[in-house]
Amino acid sequence: MRLTRLYEADDIKTCEHMQSELESISSHSQLDEDAQQRILSLTMKKAGFEMNESITINKTKRFSRRFIVLMAAAVIAVTGAVGAGAAYIAKRRSSVEALLGEEKAVALDSRGLIDEKHFETDKYDMTIDTVLCDGQSVLLTLEAVPKDENMSLEELEEDITGRCFSIDCNWEKEDVMKKQDNMLVDEAMKTNIDYGERAVRVLWQGEMEKPFDKLFLPLAVNVMNQTHDEQDVIGDIVLELKQNVISRDFVNANGEKVRVSEIAITADHLSAGVTAENIEPLFEYDDGSTAYAPQVSFSADPYSDDDTEFDNAYIDMFTVVDIINIRAVTIGTQRYEEVT
Repeated sequence: MRLTRLYEADDIKTCEHMQSELESISSHSQLDEDAQQRILSLTMKKAGFEMNESITINKTKRFSRRFIVLMAAAVIAVTGAVGAGAAYIAKRRSSVEALLGEEKAVALDSRGLIDEKHFETDKYDMTIDTVLCDGQSVLLTLEAVPKDENMSLEELEEDITGRCFSIDCNWEKEDVMKKQDNMLVDEAMKTNIDYGERAVRVLWQGEMEKPFDKLFLPLAVNVMNQTHDEQDVIGDIVLELKQNVISRDFVNANGEKVRVSEIAITADHLSAGVTAENIEPLFEYDDGSTAYAPQVSFSADPYSDDDTEFDNAYIDMFTVVDIINIRAVTIGTQRYEEVT
């Protein structure tokens, strides 16, 4: 009955709420450890996951959330693997939730856009949880967890704030970018430290010089050295980028176009009277409601002496915006409507 209700609920949180009952079932299991591991491995593979010796789980194919919840419940009930596969299913998007919010994390997960990429540094285990790309702008979330469980919170904070923890293009591999005839021209990030989870979470967004269909972007994780006169690369990764979010074109009364994606707005030219006070895009929805992008980063090449017109404009939104039901967007003093 319980498992039937769990299946019908179609909600991973239900699995978490039933943890104590399922653990009780597990405690009465007569299976030896080898048998439990076989069941765990086979069940997780059936749900589309593969496991290595440390029970790190890598997604290999997609099933419905309902099926995965049922598999998680079965694994917990038979093997007691709350701290392994089942817990992973419930928590795999936790850092994305922390940076973008639970609703957006669930939506991205349902679209298959949470795809973890792991790499290491001397001091941290790092995971890029999601990489979103509109063909020019890139948004990613990264979580760094200290390898040393005894690392003090003071040392953790000094690493992140005092030594200017950052993500940047790996200029040691600049030739990779030049061969592709494209460069990273703008970037910004925000960082928070989850002291309870002892984790560093970073939301990073960057803009490429030109639109692309496919791109290899070498990124480096940096900290300032002890003398604070240059940055040390403590880890690096090369990301393969392809467009995986939606974008739409909008045009103003003068025929000037802007490209609005779920993560950014780009324009070859803006004559929008943009200032620090009115840079936030205002979205108008089909139902008549409006909403501002909550936080943006703006960069462009000045076109006019009074800084009211710009070329090569980028507005990074540091979030994921639902643009399906947008009918218009206002930037500065200009209103842009959907290209029909």
